[in-house]
Amino acid sequence: MAHTESTVVAVELGAATELPKVLSSLLEAEINILTTYAFLVRPEARPALCLNLDDNELGAQVLGRGGFKLLGQGDISR
Repeated sequence: MAHTESTVVAVELGAATELPKVLSSLLEAEINILTTYAFLVRPEARPALCLNLDDNELGAQVLGRGGFKLLGQGDISR
């Protein structure tokens, strides 16, 4: 089976209303989203969004400065 590995930025969404704010933050910084997928079931019942961005490092900085909680490997591994 063919597969591809990608580095992603994972961000926790505290409420459904945070999704437009995450997307707006990236838009304002002119960061493109290449692919995205959601984690629907997580501890504390908070969803998370994984984003493969054209500049993951800058995207993580922008989201972190915007007050969004970024998740690491330990947060998403079982």
